Amino acid sequence: MVDSLRQRHPDLLLIDGGDWSEFGAIQSKSLAMFRGLQAMKYDVVALGRRELSTSLWDSLNSRGKLAGELMLGNVQPAKAAAVSSLRLLERGGSKVAVISAWTENKLNLGNNYEILPPENFLREQLQKAQSADVRVVILYGNNIEATALAAKFPEVDAWLLAGGVGRVMASATAANNALLVGPGDRGRELGLVAIEKSAERNARRADFKAVILGNWVKDSPAAKTFIESSRPSSNGGAAKPSGANHVESRFVGNGSCRLCHDEIYTKWQATLHAKALHTLEEKKEQENPKCLACHTTGYGQASGYGNALEGAELESVGCEVCHGRAEVHLLKDDAKLAVISEATCRTCHTTETSPKFVFAEYVKRVH
Repeated sequence: MVDSLRQRHPDLLLIDGGDWSEFGAIQSKSLAMFRGLQAMKYDVVALGRRELSTSLWDSLNSRGKLAGELMLGNVQPAKAAAVSSLRLLERGGSKVAVISAWTENKLNLGNNYEILPPENFLREQLQKAQSADVRVVILYGNNIEATALAAKFPEVDAWLLAGGVGRVMASATAANNALLVGPGDRGRELGLVAIEKSAERNARRADFKAVILGNWVKDSPAAKTFIESSRPSSNGGAAKPSGANHVESRFVGNGSCRLCHDEIYTKWQATLHAKALHTLEEKKEQENPKCLACHTTGYGQASGYGNALEGAELESVGCEVCHGRAEVHLLKDDAKLAVISEATCRTCHTTETSPKFVFAEYVKRVH
């Protein structure tokens, strides 16, 4: 399909706004996805919250050359990294500037990253892009933020909103006639954006069309390599889950659950479960095995707290304490997790540790 689009549109630029990777610590599929984007010769590949909230970024960064092809915008990793903030490309005799940027409220990734003020950052990058005929910003933010920024930066021709929202990609026009596109439905469609400007660069015409990807798109034989490479190795690699039983799975941490259940995750953050390990630290009991079993996720178990997969956040009473290990659930959407009952809670909330525990009341405090 990419080849046919290029034949139909010789000036085509291929841009991915981020969140193209898989969940949690499952990196084999994510690395295969990145290699696929490279093979399709994407011109710009940005990083989203999925890439930054897992150890995938560390893996890509350690490869140096690969990370240098990615765009991270105004997000600064704690560790030095080779990423771009601005790409200048040529198509059909025109120069196109592509900038990646994040708004503050979209980061929330802990202490591993620092975000520079988006307005100052955009002003600096657009100054560098003065020679460009067309300017595009990939914005990891929402429509309201994009509209406000479009009013402040009228020289930007199109704002591409990143971060899937589970509905079909749409477009709008800002007050200065700039095009706002997205966000989309996590890779289930393509957005075709056409921008026309006069030789003086002061006339703008922008059109958008969403192409829903379905069974009508024929499988590409070239994709087989990437599909095969995403599967766990059978000799010495991670075991391939067999079935939906969460017991055969591994802990992946709340960061993975958050990618689809952000609203629940936000509510959970305000609960005592989210602060469970901190409670032990205040009482100097953070190394007490008897306490850790109920104040962390998976303590004493394979891939649990203390033996966690790289990137998994298990320093609390997280989702998987009650719902079970989630790795298979992430790999297979219809894989069922554990059903919550009073017996689930009574594993930790015993008559000794929680004498006032009433299931019907306490379950409402989980999230």
